[in-house]
Amino acid sequence: LLSVGKKQNQPDSYQAIIKKFHEYGISVDAGWMVVFPCQTAGDIIKDARLMVDIGVDLISPFRVVPFPRTGDYLEAVRNGEITDWDLNNYDTNHFVRRLYNMTPETAQAAVAKAFSIIYSLKHMASGSSGLRWQVFRSNLYCRFIAGWGKRRIGRPYHFIMDGIPRLGH
Repeated sequence: LLSVGKKQNQPDSYQAIIKKFHEYGISVDAGWMVVFPCQTAGDIIKDARLMVDIGVDLISPFRVVPFPRTGDYLEAVRNGEITDWDLNNYDTNHFVRRLYNMTPETAQAAVAKAFSIIYSLKHMASGSSGLRWQVFRSNLYCRFIAGWGKRRIGRPYHFIMDGIPRLGH
């Protein structure tokens, strides 16, 4: 986190904070940025397991994209890391920035493994008893959509990453 300027995040306190939310009947949904240029496949899988282990109820992974006119983009341009200049590919399905510790194929496989961890039946059925059904329904819906996408487009589907599904396209 420090390497990407996130000094305000204190991961050592997350489990206690999540536990407190659960005590008050509040489920925890976490957005999770994955596939930073220096990450490894092992890092991605380890982080997925960590979030499950500390009690995050619903985990939403998003691939890091250096969108034009952002600091990340300017840094990537300055460092010669842009691998695809076609702005149509600046979404969470394409790799447009060089990865240092894995190939795009390895990164995609790690993200798919992370999906299987965060949307596993074991994780979906876990959690504090007062929230279990609510969390299970949310995760089941996400797993259903991800599975539909895997059959339809060859990889897990995610609403925010891929948009609203359109039938017949």
